Amino acid sequence: MADPTPLHRHPVGQVQLDSGLSRAAFYKRMAQAGVKPIRVGQNSWLEREHLEALRALEEHIQSGGKPEAFPGRLQTSPEMALVPAPGQPLPLLLEEHEEDQEAPEELVAAAVSHLDGLLSFLMKAARNSWELPTSQVQLLVGAKPRGTTFARYGFTFRPAGKHGQETSWRVER
Repeated sequence: MADPTPLHRHPVGQVQLDSGLSRAAFYKRMAQAGVKPIRVGQNSWLEREHLEALRALEEHIQSGGKPEAFPGRLQTSPEMALVPAPGQPLPLLLEEHEEDQEAPEELVAAAVSHLDGLLSFLMKAARNSWELPTSQVQLLVGAKPRGTTFARYGFTFRPAGKHGQETSWRVER
């Protein structure tokens, strides 16, 4: 399956439909695999690592194994949205911890890596005058662009025409 976005994220609803499982069965399967979707605004996404864990669990079950005995269960970290919904502040990375504790290195590294990748992609899009469809802009910045200009993370998005049935947006710095 080709990755539909530069960040290699797949909508949970689409993955569930592709799996052929009911919604309830799919969410149970995600829990059995230790998969926690990534929240971006009001949307939930699965990354390649999540898909691999779900495929491994499916193979485990198909070979006669029980889901509770699945050895490839992902170790999940607290759910957090790295890209907040429109009008929401950036999340506190250590909401539940005391202020004097150090941040878990993996959590900070993941947040920095994600935001660095996002900003790098947007810089490249601006530098090369790329036109992105509404769905990709929404995925990247966590909000659906509207109006004649739309600004997020120091970038301005301006309508530039059509991309299929969607509006395409030019990224400017």
